Amino acid sequence: MQHTLMLDFKDATWSAIMDNEELAKEGRRRCTCPYYGARASINGAQVVALPYNTLLSRSARQAMGISLTGNVVIINEAHNLVDTILAIHSIALGWCTVRALLEMVLICFTSYWRRLKGSNVTYILKSLNKFMQSTTTDSNTRVVSVNEFLTLTHAGHINVYKTDRYLRESKL
Repeated sequence: MQHTLMLDFKDATWSAIMDNEELAKEGRRRCTCPYYGARASINGAQVVALPYNTLLSRSARQAMGISLTGNVVIINEAHNLVDTILAIHSIALGWCTVRALLEMVLICFTSYWRRLKGSNVTYILKSLNKFMQSTTTDSNTRVVSVNEFLTLTHAGHINVYKTDRYLRESKL
C-alpha cells in the first residue's frame, strides 16, 4: 500500500513542475511523505530545483542521487553564488575547540607516526602545531582564510586533495 502511494506521488511529480509548497500539498493529498517522495522522483525528473548548498556539495548530490554529468545547470540569483561558496567551505572554530582538536590530532600522530613518516600529513600536523603555539590565547581571535592559513603554516605547496584522498584511503 505505502509503495503504491509513493509511486503515485512520483508519477504526479513527473507530470508537472512543483515548488516546495505544491510538493507538500501533493504529499498530503496522496497520504505520503513529500520529502521522501521528491527524493525518489529525482532520477526520472527533467527539472530539479536545488538550493545552492546542495548543488555545490558533491556529497550532498551523491546522497540524493543527483548527477550533474550531461545536465544543464541554471543558477538563479548568481550574485549570491560567491558568498554561498565561501559559506559552504568555511567554518568558525573557537579557541578551545581548536586546542582540543590539535591535542587529539597529536595523539593520533603519536600513534601512527610510522605510517605518516615523510608524508604531507606529517608536515601539515607539524605546521598546524607550530601555528597554534604561535597563537597563544583566545584574545588573538581573528578570521583566517584558507590561503592565509596555508601561508602562515608554510603549507601552501601541499596538494590538499591528494592528502585528503590518502587520509580517506588509509582510514586514518
